Order: sequence, then C-alpha cells, then structure tokens
Amino acid sequence: MEHTDQTLVSVNIENQTINITYSNGESEILPVSRETYVKMHDKWLVDQPPFISDLYKIQMRNIILATINNNERCIEDLNFFFRDNNNDEVKKFLVYMRNRDLTQEKQKWRPL
Repeated sequence: MEHTDQTLVSVNIENQTINITYSNGESEILPVSRETYVKMHDKWLVDQPPFISDLYKIQMRNIILATINNNERCIEDLNFFFRDNNNDEVKKFLVYMRNRDLTQEKQKWRPL
C-alpha cells in the first residue's frame, strides 16, 4: 500500500504475512489481519466506495464490513483470500486497488 509511485513486482504470502516487492527494490510486509484491512479501507474505500462494475467488489465489501462492523465472517473470508498459494490473485487485487479510479465514473452519477 506504500510506494504508490512504484510498480508492484511480486506478492508472496507466507505464515499470515503478505510480502510485497516494488520496482524500485523496496519491499513492504503486511500482516494478514484486521489492522491491514482497516488500512486498506482507509486508503482505498473511504473516498471511492465499491462500484457495481468493480472486479473485486466482494473483497471490498468484506473489507468494509470487517472494518466498520468487525464482522468475523468477513474477516475469515478475507483471511482465506489473503492466504498462502493465492499469491497471483492477491497481486491482481492489489494492482487493481492501487490503480482504481472512479473519477470518470463519478461524473456520470446524477443526484436523485
């Protein structure tokens, strides 16, 4: 979630830890935990909530409910998603969330 100006090169999940490597050689370690989901929520979902066309709207919903309601089922679902042997899908998710921008989509919204 750091180094936003760098390309995410690899993601490796081991022992409930997400290890991220960036194009500048820097790395980041995130625990698979509610605290990480809170950071994801605050960074990506407060200003740009899930939209119907989002690819990872289930994970986004789970992040929101895990953060706001401390929903145990959503936390378990997220822990299952951010697990060992799901590195490729987690990398796709992180790349998607880092590049997600609803600015153009928001311009189409009309007040009721």
